[in-house]
Amino acid sequence: MDGAKAARDNGCDFVVALGGGSVMGCAKCIALMAANPGDIWDYSLSKNGGKKTAEFDAIPVVAITTSAGTGSKVDIAAVI
Repeated sequence: MDGAKAARDNGCDFVVALGGGSVMGCAKCIALMAANPGDIWDYSLSKNGGKKTAEFDAIPVVAITTSAGTGSKVDIAAVI
């Protein structure tokens, strides 16, 4: 949520993710929340999540991976 706030406050047009799967998941959450109201957990599909559908598309993510194998940079899911 801090990353999303920084992106909004600074008028960022995209998020750069440099790293492995955790970084990719974090970047996706930042990108989603930079464009949508509420808390990330409002959109979580987990048992205790709000399961809301995002009103707006996430801002773009530029993914630069430093690991290989999971494909986490190309799917819609993020692990929190």
